[in-house]
Amino acid sequence: MRRAIFVTATDTDIGKTVIASDIALGITARGINCGVMKPVQCAGNDASVLKTISQAEDPLEIINPYFFKRPLSPHLAARLEGRRVSIRKIIRSYKLLLERHEFLVVEGAGGLLVPVSENFLIADMIKGLNLEIVIVARAGLGTINHTLLIIEAAKRRGISVVGVIFNQNSKGFTTVCEKNNPLIIHKLSKAKNPGFVPFVQLRQKNTCLKELNHIAQKIDIDSIIKAKSQLKEIR
Repeated sequence: MRRAIFVTATDTDIGKTVIASDIALGITARGINCGVMKPVQCAGNDASVLKTISQAEDPLEIINPYFFKRPLSPHLAARLEGRRVSIRKIIRSYKLLLERHEFLVVEGAGGLLVPVSENFLIADMIKGLNLEIVIVARAGLGTINHTLLIIEAAKRRGISVVGVIFNQNSKGFTTVCEKNNPLIIHKLSKAKNPGFVPFVQLRQKNTCLKELNHIAQKIDIDSIIKAKSQLKEIR
């Protein structure tokens, strides 16, 4: 059975591209043919990073069916370019990638409630594809409220949460706050914690495989592989 997982976050610029890439890298290391997808990208090079780190050979235009030049919410970035996101086009790319791979890691844009169009959210895309989610959250102060809100929003929409991966995106020792946050979030939400990723300085132009493997080792890849998500037929 071909499966997929959706990687979302509590906010933008939180490290979910590297985490999503490393999940794919870890799945591939277990002998599973794993592909990647970034349905909508607004500026930046997330899809290229996903493709490079995961070593995916699929064409970039399938991995990333929609690219917009401005770093804005997808609905606004599309409108300013006089374009509109077609969910059917995203579904076609998604199905094509699933035909090529046993497992697919799909990375979102921003957070769960970011609008893809004016009446369609990232959460609606996840729900339509019948995917479970992995949430990438900051490790530090403020993450309790943000993470619990995302978990609650997902549950209200019938979206299953595989777990929360905490990303320490600032240099320094792990603080008492960062150590406690995963514990209290798990206690309050019952969401699993498949990883706490300590700060790793990645080279921007020449990503070091050793550094990436170090990150992947901090993630419980097996718990993600066991996710029950599978493609639901959409007309």
